[in-house]
Amino acid sequence: MKKWLLLSVLFSCLLWGCQEEEHALSFRPDEGLKVTGSNASPVRTSIGDHYSILWSAGDAIALFSDKAQAEWGISADGPFFLNQSVTNIKYVLTEGTDRTSGTFGVASDNRLTFTGKYVWGDPGTHYFYACYPYRDAAGANTKLQYIPVNLPNAQIQAGANNSDHIGKLDFMYASLALESGTKGEYIGKTLNFVFRHVFSLLEFHITNSTTGTLVLEGLTLDGGTVAVAGDYTFDLKTSVLTSGKTADASGTQIEGGKSHVVGLTVAGGVELAAGASTKVYLLIAPVDFSSAAARITVKTSAGDQEFTGNANFQAGKRYTKNLDVNALTPAMTYDVIDFEDIVLEDNGVSYGTSTGTTDAYGICDIYTHTRYGATFTAYPYTAAMGGPSAFWCGVAYSGNCDMTVAGVSNQYSVYYKDPLTSLGGRNGSERFAIVYCAENIMGPDYTSAITFPTATEKTVDHLYVTNSTYAVLSMLNGDSFAKKFADGDWFKLTVTGYNKDGGQIGTVDFYLADYRNGKSDIIQQWTKLDLTSLGAVNKLTFTLSSSDTGTYGMNTPAYFCMDDIAIRK
Repeated sequence: MKKWLLLSVLFSCLLWGCQEEEHALSFRPDEGLKVTGSNASPVRTSIGDHYSILWSAGDAIALFSDKAQAEWGISADGPFFLNQSVTNIKYVLTEGTDRTSGTFGVASDNRLTFTGKYVWGDPGTHYFYACYPYRDAAGANTKLQYIPVNLPNAQIQAGANNSDHIGKLDFMYASLALESGTKGEYIGKTLNFVFRHVFSLLEFHITNSTTGTLVLEGLTLDGGTVAVAGDYTFDLKTSVLTSGKTADASGTQIEGGKSHVVGLTVAGGVELAAGASTKVYLLIAPVDFSSAAARITVKTSAGDQEFTGNANFQAGKRYTKNLDVNALTPAMTYDVIDFEDIVLEDNGVSYGTSTGTTDAYGICDIYTHTRYGATFTAYPYTAAMGGPSAFWCGVAYSGNCDMTVAGVSNQYSVYYKDPLTSLGGRNGSERFAIVYCAENIMGPDYTSAITFPTATEKTVDHLYVTNSTYAVLSMLNGDSFAKKFADGDWFKLTVTGYNKDGGQIGTVDFYLADYRNGKSDIIQQWTKLDLTSLGAVNKLTFTLSSSDTGTYGMNTPAYFCMDDIAIRK
């Protein structure tokens, strides 16, 4: 009779002590991050008073081992073999729905049929690793490294005091060791796992301390230069979570995206009368704000209010913070240029609308796009010079987000792909602007810019920027023109404001990549760039500079991407 090995999975919560700091983000000192359900809502993804974990139907985990071998067959009837690595084998909940412990049975992966029986491998301690949720993308992970994990920077809470979204975003892991038996013999042991959580849970108690009723819309946490969400890899063997990385289909660690800001939206909002309170829940990566304060902005129908604090958020812990909304700044209203009105060509690119004219030298056609009084200009080569595909500069528009192809053939792609929509624009949208700053080649007449009508000045409050694929892959790997970035290198965007008389108002610098002072940062998420210091402008120009500069100017590809330009009404 065959022995079927089932996983008896036991869970416990981490009870790590935490120190409170005065004027800092506060938290419960005696509780870890715990996910639970209730009889009224029997799902693993709620948080309740007892903070124990309940499983729900359909939950699945993945199993790995460094030495053990799995028995498998082409079909459930065999023949069976004993030489398959225990790599990302899927187990589905078979018993334990609505309970804190569950029994999981092996599931077919549609390629091989695993029997659930294992044999001892090479002599020595056998390590077993499990993670939740099961991820197909971890299938090539034969070295127990680089499990791809993504924590979205846009989280949605279903309503007041509801935490269902936390379980959907959660990532847990477990490990155990067994002393080896005789190589080739069946392992007749039960694997009992205790899971730990990778992320940190922030629970905000928000009270309306104003005299009127308002609607709580959500909040954001801004980590400044510290990444709090995005792509990660998790090494099951070392329990190391690495920011800004992901894994490809072969299990190789590759560059991913980082987000320094994470936002929570409460679906439909929560109406709070004067004195009323509610709870909202945000999941972030474990980060240390002990020396650099995080900024929390509560967003309501009556305006916003900012809070700051210092704390060291650790993996698997739950932190609470009381926020009294009592001094709201009226919400600023904007016209937002998101480029979604642009009609793209078959190649996913547009230069806007042709003006029917060329530049003063007859080299480039002139294309423009105007929205809310702001005009963007692109300069593609004329047909006589080889046509638009041969060369262009200025501001164009794209929906391309190919993050793998290097070189100028992929010059229109943003190095970002939304984890939910697989699109490249900010907030899961498709379109964005791609800016090629070629004034060092073409001359100052071709400076990339946003212009307003003559004698008109408007305040561009902010816009969002990130890197192009062409620039990122060049900086990461080098190419035939540019070096691979190393210690001390940098890539900088400078935005310059001009008044209606043509006078320069000021500049704002933003590092798209920064390898100075021991850093190795390349922007790979849509990042807010505050331009309020420039005040009202008639024109904004964009220029790029780099530490990698030669005889003929900058070697780093002179591209960046922008989206969601907010102009104050």
